[in-house]
Amino acid sequence: AQYKGIIRDLDGQINLLQQNSRRLEIKNEELELKLSKVESLNKQLSDQNTLLKAQLGAAQNSTSPSGDDTPVNALSAAQFQTNLYCAENIRITREFETLRHQLEDEVHRANTANDELQKLQKDQEDLLELLTDQENKINRYEQQMLTAGLPIENDNENNTDDVGNQENPNLNV
Repeated sequence: AQYKGIIRDLDGQINLLQQNSRRLEIKNEELELKLSKVESLNKQLSDQNTLLKAQLGAAQNSTSPSGDDTPVNALSAAQFQTNLYCAENIRITREFETLRHQLEDEVHRANTANDELQKLQKDQEDLLELLTDQENKINRYEQQMLTAGLPIENDNENNTDDVGNQENPNLNV
């Protein structure tokens, strides 16, 4: 009966760990999707940055023979846009690193939860085996008592959750 209570507790813990594991797997998938989007955006911004740098280089190489401010304005606008893209690229890179760390943490938590779940399942199997052994011993002792002509008190109806046989302390199970 003591083992049954322990097994019930372990079942509850296993169910909780399974739910936690499912939740972590879903969160892991969400983080992987977000990470993929950030990587894609980072690549796009990097490509745009490269393009703007090329445009800036071309604008610097071409000078206006009339001497007006048009190339300077284009150059300033291109530099400004390049700086914006660089800043956005840095921000996205940081967000990418943050998401990567979150993903690693969630994977670690999921692995830990799965390890604990496996340990609890093993403990539960061991307890079930012990419970079976105890029930077999009880049945064997009851048979020996019947063979010896001794009375047996059947307390299975009243004490299914009690620990041991409290009414007959001389009976070693």
